[in-house]
Amino acid sequence: LSFSEVAIIGNVRRLNQLSVESHRRWAAALTQIVPVCVLRDIILPVTKHASCHRIQDAEHLADAGFEQIILTGRVVDTESLGRLRRIAVQSQLIVVIDHFRRAELLSQCAVQSGCEIQTLIEVDIGLQSTGVRPGSDASLLATATSLLPGLRVIGVFASAHDRHAEYEDADVDAQWAAIVTIA
Repeated sequence: LSFSEVAIIGNVRRLNQLSVESHRRWAAALTQIVPVCVLRDIILPVTKHASCHRIQDAEHLADAGFEQIILTGRVVDTESLGRLRRIAVQSQLIVVIDHFRRAELLSQCAVQSGCEIQTLIEVDIGLQSTGVRPGSDASLLATATSLLPGLRVIGVFASAHDRHAEYEDADVDAQWAAIVTIA
């Protein structure tokens, strides 16, 4: 693949400007396909935060020097948990979870690495393919996760890209209200 450094520089600066203006933090969504030189020379000078979906992408981002990595994918097998432990030593991890078993596995990983792993509770607002239901289910998962060693619940993760066109606006509004209450 070929990358236009001028386009990347312009987009990175614009996204950073928007995040600063809106008093938010920007975590670039990146994969291992982005060369380390682009990560280090163009993106890292603007933001030390990145997000990704796969463990191999998280390894690539940690090796490039990102201070904080948000991992949105599932980490449940022994090999991936071992790889996650190595990343936790290099970078601050924020991992999205939607089930207590994932929280338990993540807690074991955190304890073994000697690092705290921050978690976001994934709340489903769409096709019910991922995430826990908003309301009491999400609250229970957050409460139970916060009791596990090595983990700290810092918020919720809600992705609207799944949103089904069939949902009534009132349904979506009620789900968002529940998410805000949890947060």
